[in-house]
Amino acid sequence: MTKRSFNLIHIDRIRAWIQGISFFALMYGGTLGLSLGSFLPVMSCVYASRDLRGGICYLTSLQVDISRPFWQLVSPIGFFALISFLGFILLIFLFNRTWCGFICPIGTLQDFISAIRKRLFTPGIRFSETTLRRLSPVKYAFLAIVLLFPLLTNLGVLPREFIVSFCYLCPVKMVGSLLSAETRYWTILSGSIGSMILTTVGMIITGLFVTGVTIKSRFWCFFCPLGCLQYLAAKRSLLKLEKNGDACTRCGNCSLVCDMDIREIADDVSNPDIITDRCIVCMKCISACPEDDALHLTIAGRPVLSSSEAGFIKRMEKDPSDHAH
Repeated sequence: MTKRSFNLIHIDRIRAWIQGISFFALMYGGTLGLSLGSFLPVMSCVYASRDLRGGICYLTSLQVDISRPFWQLVSPIGFFALISFLGFILLIFLFNRTWCGFICPIGTLQDFISAIRKRLFTPGIRFSETTLRRLSPVKYAFLAIVLLFPLLTNLGVLPREFIVSFCYLCPVKMVGSLLSAETRYWTILSGSIGSMILTTVGMIITGLFVTGVTIKSRFWCFFCPLGCLQYLAAKRSLLKLEKNGDACTRCGNCSLVCDMDIREIADDVSNPDIITDRCIVCMKCISACPEDDALHLTIAGRPVLSSSEAGFIKRMEKDPSDHAH
């Protein structure tokens, strides 16, 4: 396939197939003997059924490893912790945040709910710039909980139930476990004050998640600390989204189709690197761009997929509801 014909592909449909396959593999792949590891940069919860799940989110392993005493970190246990960390970094180095846009099962679930909402002709909301600025610190606060609370348990400042504090707070624990027929986590624990507080707050956050995803595309992705951690690790990734400002006419299509409300992608014509800390690399922007070579997916600096007028027209003819006009 030549680069020109590759630019004509229906990106969104290919993405939907990848999402569907990945969702089954991560949520139910255990039934086929799949075990994809515990260092994955996706929200695939360790609390899902052990017999069903096919892979585990890295945040759980990271919290446990941070909480380990020093003598374990210089033992074979520390070696395996290092391997997990390097595996996580390697996956992001190779694929950037396409893990969010194409692979993450909770991202796929949110897209599925949004698709139903659109089929019912129910409009979703878009966040204003002011709202985005106010919400931005939340994901970094969650990331701080991921990194600091296990360390504080290691130092004896917090009790042991705070090792995986974020897992108690994360709505994916509730929703993901329910999708794998686990209902025992839908309860407030009363064994200690700490566990009671964590599970109560987790219930509240899950309620906000359920409400949010019904009115806002990719609602959880605005707060996800795993996506935040990916962004911090993706600066040197081989895969990038880049913009040729000279070819941009500021039509705004890219911004209109962006589930993460990234307006800079349309307005900024001077910065070639268009991946922000909200970008999930879903490539909807490339699909919706009508200008030749304005937006590119590059690997090691070489464009492998570019926006094109012909590709835009072809995709619009197939499914005009997917794109801006």
